[in-house]
Amino acid sequence: MSLDQTLRAKSRRPDTAPTTIDMRRMGVETRWTDERLDAHQQAVLESALEHDHISACAHSDNNTCDINAAYDAGFPEVAAHLLLNATECERTSAVILGCGTECDEHHHRDEYDHGPGLDIYGRRPWAPDEAYPWPRGWGAWTEHFAANTAECPECASYVWLNGAERDTCDSCHATVRGPSIYCDSESGAEIVTVPWACVVACSGPGAADEPVRRWIADEHSLTWHATPETIRKSLAGHGAWDDDELADDETNRERILWIACNDIRENPDEYAPA
Repeated sequence: MSLDQTLRAKSRRPDTAPTTIDMRRMGVETRWTDERLDAHQQAVLESALEHDHISACAHSDNNTCDINAAYDAGFPEVAAHLLLNATECERTSAVILGCGTECDEHHHRDEYDHGPGLDIYGRRPWAPDEAYPWPRGWGAWTEHFAANTAECPECASYVWLNGAERDTCDSCHATVRGPSIYCDSESGAEIVTVPWACVVACSGPGAADEPVRRWIADEHSLTWHATPETIRKSLAGHGAWDDDELADDETNRERILWIACNDIRENPDEYAPA
C-alpha cells in the first residue's frame, strides 16, 4: 500500500486526500518551502485554477471547499495541489507540467516536479521516501486553515467559518460552531478549549467514555489551560467525588471534558468562542 493510500485509509474522510488536520493527528512528517512562486507565475496558476475549478465547478462556493478557500486566501500553489489530488484538471495540469496539454503519463504528483512547468512543490526532484510532499506556502496555509475552520460533527468535513461563530455545513446541513472555552463556574478559570465536533461526540444521554478518551488521546484537538490541581478543584465543586476518587489526573480530565461538552451543548451561547 502506498503512503497516500495508507493516509487515506487512516483519515476521517478516506475518500479524499488527507487533510492538514489528518496529517497532524497521524504524526506524519511533512516538508515544504515557504518560498512562493513569483507574481507572474502565481497569476498564470490562478488563471488555470479559475478555468478548471473556480468558474467551472458548481460547488466551488461550498463552505467546505478547501480549494476555493486556498484560492481566495492567496495560496494558489495549495489550491493546485488540492485540485490535482481531487480530480482531472486540464489547464492546471498543463501549466504545472509545461506540456501544453494534459499528459496521461504525467498525471501523478510524483512526476510533476520533473516537468518543465511551474514547480509548485519547490524542489526538483522530490524524493518520496523523505516525507509527504506539501506545496509552497504550506506552513502559512496550515495556520490559516486552523484559524478559520471547524469540523462538522455529522460528516467530518471542515467548514470555513471565517470569523463567524456558527454556520451550516454545505455538505450535510448540520450546524457547525467554532471551538468554545469551558470555564469553571465558580472561579472563572479557563479549563479547556473544545471543538464543536468534540462537544457533539462527548455529550448527550448515556455513557461517553470511549469518545471522551479518544478526544483526549488526540493531543492536537484539545487545548488545556488548567493545571491538574485546578481541574481537581473544579470537579470537587460538583460534590460528586471524594478526595480519593479525584486522585487520578487522567480520570479527572475525562470527567471535566464530559462535563464541559454537555454544558456547552446545552448552553452554547453562554460560552465564549476561542
